[in-house]
Amino acid sequence: MAFCTKCGKELAADYNYCPRCGVRTAAGKAAGVRIPSEEIRDAFTAAGKEMEKAFSQIAKEFDQMVTKVKEAPKARSNCPKCGEKGIADADYCPKCGNRL
Repeated sequence: MAFCTKCGKELAADYNYCPRCGVRTAAGKAAGVRIPSEEIRDAFTAAGKEMEKAFSQIAKEFDQMVTKVKEAPKARSNCPKCGEKGIADADYCPKCGNRL
């Protein structure tokens, strides 16, 4: 028979955890049984790393798209209000003053 190192309860030799206080026993340590909180911590750590990779990739793609949009020439060539042509680089129509 073994005893719990935390609460002193008598334990069967094959118990991995104390049924009274939940601490991992010497048998559990020797068998390599993990504490549930360690598994949860490891899962959150792994998820955090995956999320960091995903957000980094998204940020990179977003920056590339912003650069593309900034470098793209203005496609306007006609005023939607009056139909004036040839005003590709203007913000206002030179004929009617409509904001393009």
